Amino acid sequence: MSGLAANAGLPTDQDSDEVLMAKAKELQERGKVKARSLEKYEAASDSQKQRRMKGLHNSCAHRLGGGGAHNIENMQMIIGDGVDLDALYDNPETDTGPATAIFIASLSGHITAVRCLIQHGANFEIECFEGDRCLHAAANFGHVEVLQYLISQGADFTAVNRNGHTPWKRAFELHTEEGRACCRLMEDEGAPEEEKEKCVIM
Repeated sequence: MSGLAANAGLPTDQDSDEVLMAKAKELQERGKVKARSLEKYEAASDSQKQRRMKGLHNSCAHRLGGGGAHNIENMQMIIGDGVDLDALYDNPETDTGPATAIFIASLSGHITAVRCLIQHGANFEIECFEGDRCLHAAANFGHVEVLQYLISQGADFTAVNRNGHTPWKRAFELHTEEGRACCRLMEDEGAPEEEKEKCVIM
């Protein structure tokens, strides 16, 4: 069993029944929180839905929402009021096209927002711009901490977008130290060797 499975909270041969039950309970709780938020969101008016979605997305973008405690408190308040965490929302202020809140947070390198959203049950595998997932977004800008956390939660680093690119290829093409660090991290977790053969050597 790889380090990825252990870090992702996935079952390993060494896990006791108690550990497995605790992991299952954590996932169940995330699902309940997400369901309550979505139920409140569906009962809201259209204008309330728009305000909440925009507020959540702005909170996920570092340049708009910042990264402080107030920012996370704002996110938690919006989630508590009711919001669809997995909706593709086209926010003109983030200028990314339709995307999920956690995709915006990954793109921005906003690790605190990423953690908060996952704790509330957000799905990090939804395809957004050009079929990119959150891992593509983090890798594309060399956000090592975000990428590492997403992998620890079970994000698929072999996922291919509509252009045939994996997160590894996105990180490789940065040609920066951050990009190389992202590549090394994915290689350590088992990124396929054939990825390297598809790319031009630096």
